[in-house]
Amino acid sequence: MPTVIQKNMCEDFWVWKDVFDRDDITRSEHGISQSTIYQSGEEPNTCYVVMQIESISKLHSYNEKFLSTGKSIEAGIITSENTVCHDVT
Repeated sequence: MPTVIQKNMCEDFWVWKDVFDRDDITRSEHGISQSTIYQSGEEPNTCYVVMQIESISKLHSYNEKFLSTGKSIEAGIITSENTVCHDVT
């Protein structure tokens, strides 16, 4: 199962987190089974989300829905970048 590390720069971390927390059902519907949030110690409005995903295509589908429903605007996302990783241990 791939892991995604998503870096988000947002206007206000706590606004972003509230929107993210309310979107757990949609993430589950798109095959995202776990997520852990890390807030930058140097830039408090930058956060990293580590997620377990079923597939890259489902991740793209989730991201498209997040954008098309206006949640990215509501969350105050300035930039977002996904890095897909595979466990090689």
